Amino acid sequence: MKRLIASASAGVLLLALLVGALLGLRMHILSTPSMGTALPVGALAVTAPASASEILAGDIITYEVGSELTRTHRVVSVTSAGVITKGDLNGSNDPLPVHESEIVGKVVWSWSWGGHLLKLLPYVLGGWLLMHFVTTPMTDPRARSRYRFLGVYCGLALGLVVLKPLFGVDLLAMQLSGTGGGASAQAHVVSTGLLPVQVHGAGANGTMTDELFPAGTDGFAEARERNQMGAFSFKPRMALDWKWITGIAAFILSPYVLFFLQDLIAARRKRGEHNV
Repeated sequence: MKRLIASASAGVLLLALLVGALLGLRMHILSTPSMGTALPVGALAVTAPASASEILAGDIITYEVGSELTRTHRVVSVTSAGVITKGDLNGSNDPLPVHESEIVGKVVWSWSWGGHLLKLLPYVLGGWLLMHFVTTPMTDPRARSRYRFLGVYCGLALGLVVLKPLFGVDLLAMQLSGTGGGASAQAHVVSTGLLPVQVHGAGANGTMTDELFPAGTDGFAEARERNQMGAFSFKPRMALDWKWITGIAAFILSPYVLFFLQDLIAARRKRGEHNV
């Protein structure tokens, strides 16, 4: 039954991908923070073909930048010179209008952290496949399931270490003001990770951002003292409350909890068989 369900799920997924390809749908994973919370770093955006006449102000489009790169920004206006676009967190419009031949498509669906999941998927599948082959000779089904679960768990952990999607901050802009001892620097920053973060302006009188969450949230921090190198510095720190800490601890302990429950259920079944 499990193999039947897995085969049916894979078939449905392949069919959906085939239909999407025939309709011209394309998937894009955002790698820059200019779209803020609308499409943060690691977001998955799906575009459908669209002409300039079908695009309106406020739409989000993906267009070609050079021969190999694409950019996904919001439409400000549609003019005779082309489509004017801008990142939600950018201070000004993109330098050049987008011509019809450069338009890849209009964003019709997005998932804020779907791109991270797609990137993690090979690590998870790799861990599961490795342990699946290693445990095939085992006769104890409970031992097989444990090792395969650990394969998934370790693959996910490895992906989190390599891809680093949990914690990140990008600097959008910095503004200097004042001179001498009264000089200060204000940093405009944006969170690029999945976990909440705050940015502190270094120094006794520095200010910090509010909690930057979810990914794509921006804020301002100010540093009012220079460091030993004569520069202003800013330090990002995780902003985890008890709920986050509890969730992370639960993830870390999940294999032990699962194995304990398996043993507990098996022991109760065994006692029940003896009582009969």
